[in-house]
Amino acid sequence: MDAFDGRLALLNMGYARDNEKWNFGPICSNFSRLYLVTRGTACVRINGLEHKLTPGHMYLIPELTTHWDSSDGCFEHYYIHFVDPQHRLMELYRQYELPLEIEATPDMETMVRSVGYDYQEFALKQPQPKTYDNLPGTMTMYKLFEKRSVGQKMRMNSLLQYLLSCFFIKGKRRSEVSDSRVARIVWHIDRQLDKEIRLDRLAASVCLCKERLIRLFKEQTGMTPTEYIMARRISRAETLLLAHQYSIKEVAAMVGYRDQNYFCRCFKKIAGLTPTAFVRQNK
Repeated sequence: MDAFDGRLALLNMGYARDNEKWNFGPICSNFSRLYLVTRGTACVRINGLEHKLTPGHMYLIPELTTHWDSSDGCFEHYYIHFVDPQHRLMELYRQYELPLEIEATPDMETMVRSVGYDYQEFALKQPQPKTYDNLPGTMTMYKLFEKRSVGQKMRMNSLLQYLLSCFFIKGKRRSEVSDSRVARIVWHIDRQLDKEIRLDRLAASVCLCKERLIRLFKEQTGMTPTEYIMARRISRAETLLLAHQYSIKEVAAMVGYRDQNYFCRCFKKIAGLTPTAFVRQNK
């Protein structure tokens, strides 16, 4: 149910030598970040917790993760910024509790250095996030990557998937659904978020009555099917609002809401902000 077979696209890649310049935040990007530290130390603060970045380790900051960066001395690292154009990776991020840090092997640095040699034009011109962490900057680099040959894109995609796999191997599934019928319903919901979803049809697809489905679903997930559908739709809407230049009305329709006002009420109930305030805060 959680297989990832999507294609990843590179945005930025390079080697940074920062002396007391790596002090930024808050940062909330619509792309993921990988760091491979080679020298010195720095800190990343996420959800109020300080995490020390040290040599010989690799770090993953998933998309839409608000964080602060700080360094008061020598800090050198490889950085890789990438996106999943199909937005399937975001679903995995939500399903797994991933480590921020893993121990890097010598092969990792060799691979990153080797592949990065062919992508030198993807290095950041300026370290300040405001110079590249915006929609025009993201689209410019995405289009640049798309112009690469099929073989080059396959090579980069292989590197990104390998590095990501090292984090997912160390990760833990947030919650397992043991009942195969509920698992099938979850699978159907996640693939029909833009359409009308009727509980009676979902129940019939797994040979249950609607009342039995609601009870079983809540036992397995902690939510009713209706609550789960709303949470998943708003989660998808958050990604669409930040990753593309869609209007709120367009995003509402893309996640199954025909009434924009109702969508805004549901969004505020789940996210704590209106869609407009959410975009303003995170962009």
